Amino acid sequence: MKQFVEYYVLPFVKSSSDQVCITGSIAYYFKEILQESFDFFQLPTPTIIASPTDGLIEYHQQ
Repeated sequence: MKQFVEYYVLPFVKSSSDQVCITGSIAYYFKEILQESFDFFQLPTPTIIASPTDGLIEYHQQ
C-alpha cells in the first residue's frame, strides 16, 4: 500500500495540510492499511468513503 501512496497520492499532495479523499469499497475495507501508509509518509488522515453516493447525499442535504 505504501507504493500506492507513493505513486498515486504523493504527486498530487503539495503540503501536509492538503486533504485527501478516497472513495470505493476496496479503500473502505483496507482503511487501516491505508492509514498506516499515510502515517508512514506523514500525511494527514484521509477521508475514506465506501460509496461515492454517500458523500453526494451528504453534500446535497446541507
